[in-house]
Amino acid sequence: MTSNPLHTISRKAAHYLNHRGYEVIRSISLHVRDAPETFYCTRYTGETLHVKLKICPNTITTIAEVARYCEDEIRIIRRQIKNNPPKPGEHYEILVTTLGKHFAIEVLLDQLVDNRTGIVLTRHPLGGVWG
Repeated sequence: MTSNPLHTISRKAAHYLNHRGYEVIRSISLHVRDAPETFYCTRYTGETLHVKLKICPNTITTIAEVARYCEDEIRIIRRQIKNNPPKPGEHYEILVTTLGKHFAIEVLLDQLVDNRTGIVLTRHPLGGVWG
């Protein structure tokens, strides 16, 4: 029996999150229990992190291209943040994997932040990703 490639990528993403100091508590989804593409993580400081895992084509190389590729997920996360404002220490991000690289983008109501560098990718109002 062969394993699902998404599960392999999910395990590697969980290892990456562990390396960043997070403990992956569980993977969750609205439709499937223990779905490999959504993580709930905690850190010893009391922070929580909600992560949406996305696989990206290897033709995308910059963080701005990655963010454009994830427009739908960004809109969904922003809608969720608007409807259920995060508690202090609660964060949302999209973790994009391509060719063994991971791009982590923190999603806020009005901006996207590259978690590797801390650079703000865009400042746009709620609902829009690129204008």
